[in-house]
Amino acid sequence: MRVDFISHSGADSGAEQSIVSLIAHWPLVLPRPALLLGQEGAIQERARSSGVETVVVPLRHEIATRRRRDLGPLSVVTSVFGLARHSGRVRRVMEERSTDVLVAISMKSLVSGWLAARRSGRTIVWDLHDRVDRRYLPWFLVPLLRYVVPRMVDGVVVNSRSTRNTISVGRTPVIVATPPIELDPRPFLPPGDTIRKVVMVGRLAPWKGQDLFIRAFARAFAGTATEAYIVGGALFGEDAYEQELRDEAVRLGVADRVHFVGHVKDPWAWLVDADVLAHCSRIAEPFGRVVVQGLWARCAVVATRPGGPAEVITDGVDGLLVPCGDEDATAAAFARLRDDRELRDRLVAHGPETARRYEVSVVTPEVAHWLAVLPIRGRGRRRAPMSHAEMSTLGELS
Repeated sequence: MRVDFISHSGADSGAEQSIVSLIAHWPLVLPRPALLLGQEGAIQERARSSGVETVVVPLRHEIATRRRRDLGPLSVVTSVFGLARHSGRVRRVMEERSTDVLVAISMKSLVSGWLAARRSGRTIVWDLHDRVDRRYLPWFLVPLLRYVVPRMVDGVVVNSRSTRNTISVGRTPVIVATPPIELDPRPFLPPGDTIRKVVMVGRLAPWKGQDLFIRAFARAFAGTATEAYIVGGALFGEDAYEQELRDEAVRLGVADRVHFVGHVKDPWAWLVDADVLAHCSRIAEPFGRVVVQGLWARCAVVATRPGGPAEVITDGVDGLLVPCGDEDATAAAFARLRDDRELRDRLVAHGPETARRYEVSVVTPEVAHWLAVLPIRGRGRRRAPMSHAEMSTLGELS
């Protein structure tokens, strides 16, 4: 059985990073998947360094880069036509590689991937990384993605129970599998007596809440030497938002202590030197990869609920949870950590134990096993799942 993954983008963003990690640790008994990309991009360098093959299947730039918030009924129609044309190229690549199962990790790639798979009689799986919610998506797409699309595919992979609860799959097989994370082995600094650095990691976007972070930081750490680091760039045209953030820091008088790092390939370098990691999403986060990374890096983590982070963190045990979009609660959580060294030490002590549950060596076999037992199509006929003996071998060699 050969599995391949497909994304419309070549950006070095969370979904693509997770798939590169997954492929890099794929069980040896199965052919290693490739990552098909609609555009060349920074994720290719990460893939090469991990020994992961990428195949660029060119998608028109204006379609690949069109943002969700800019979608209207007419632009959706034109995008679908463009993706339909793209599906022919995807189909040829699938046939050349003898792909049995194609896993689409973005909604655009799902359109071209679904058409390509159906035309060639192959299996298509939707790897859903985002909650199907009107706050993420145009209202007219939500019913389609929630009730129709999950029943049109052969399987669905979701990154959290929070994401799973936003779709209705009917009889379609589904697995909740968190994004695999490679836990960095480098040594971490022990907590100090005072909070030196507070870091927020993630692409710049209004729903991610970097503006809320700046205001909560300014309130909780007024009159201190504590510094804030915003790690992440405007990957999808959020340049105006970045300027708003800089202006807000100036307005609050903390511009000298709020540092904009930009997009980085390796967030660990910033996490290992931080005392607090802040996750400030205004709406429920699908999973929150950086939350797990922060726990492992011995940061005291402040994250939002509801959503994926609330499935990872136990409030008061390995992190602190605050309501989405609540600036007062976020500032209060920062103040608690500022004033309570014992609390910070306790959170930091339990964080790594929680993070180990999401390590790539734990998650990857679960996903590979699930795909292995998924009944797959093959050149117009339905193929049987792996036998028990084959599954035992897969488990031993993964």
